[in-house]
Amino acid sequence: MAFVTPLKAIAMAVYGGVNGRDLATISFQKHFQAKNNDIIIASLPKGGTTWLKALAFATLKRNRFIPSQNDHPLLNSNSHTLVPYFEFNVYGGEDNVIPDLSTIPEPRLFGTHIPFPSLSHSIHNSNCKIIYICRNPFDTFISQWHFNFNVLSSQSLPTSTLDEAFERYCEGIHPFGPFWSHELGYWNASKDTPNKVLFLKYEELKANTNSELKRMAQFLNYPFTPEEESGGVIDSIIELCSFKKMKELEINKRGKAGVK
Repeated sequence: MAFVTPLKAIAMAVYGGVNGRDLATISFQKHFQAKNNDIIIASLPKGGTTWLKALAFATLKRNRFIPSQNDHPLLNSNSHTLVPYFEFNVYGGEDNVIPDLSTIPEPRLFGTHIPFPSLSHSIHNSNCKIIYICRNPFDTFISQWHFNFNVLSSQSLPTSTLDEAFERYCEGIHPFGPFWSHELGYWNASKDTPNKVLFLKYEELKANTNSELKRMAQFLNYPFTPEEESGGVIDSIIELCSFKKMKELEINKRGKAGVK
C-alpha cells in the first residue's frame, strides 16, 4: 500500500510543538494506533532520511525481497513511497480522510519529521521501534536551502537568500522546530529507553555502513545470521541502497514522494 501526496506549497501552522502540515499532523496525533512491531524512521528534513529508509526497508524485507534481485521494490519505487511520512503521505491526503492502515504488511514502516514529544500517544505507549538519524546541522541546512529554493522557484513563489535562511535557522525558526531541541528530544529518548529508540549519526553511518547496519538490524530484532553475513547479504543491501545506485534510478530522477 503506497501513499503519495504531491509536493506543493502548503500552509504551515503551530500545533502541539510542531510547525508542520497542520491538519495532517493533528489527524496523525489523534488517530494513529501504533502496533508493537511498527518501525518509525525519524529525522529532520535532509538529514539522511532517504538513505536510512532504504536501508531499513531492505533489511526488514530481505526474506521477502532478496536484495540482489533485479525487481526489488527499491529499484522501482522511491523509498518515501515504500516508507511513507505520517505528516505528508499517510495523513496528508487532499480530503483528510482517515486512512485504513490495516492492510499494510507487518512490520509496518513509517517516516516522520515530527519532534519526539509530539508523536502520537500510541507510539509512546507501545513497544514500537524508532530509529532517529541526525546529521551535521550545517550540511542539513545547506541541503534544505537548495531543496526549498528549487521547489519554490519551480512554483514561481518567493525564495529566501542563503543569509536570510541561515539567520532563521540559527534562531530556531524551522517547520519542525529548532534543530537542537529536535535532536535532543530523540537523543534523550534513546538514553532513557534504549530498547525503543536508536540514535544514529549520518556521518558514522556513512563511514561505517556495515557495522552500523548490523547494529540497526540487531536493534530491530532482525539480526543478520552468520550465513547471511558470509553470503554477502549485508554487502548486497549496502550496494542496493548506495548513493550511486539511488541516483541512477529513474524513479528518483522524476521527483520525490513527499520530502526528504
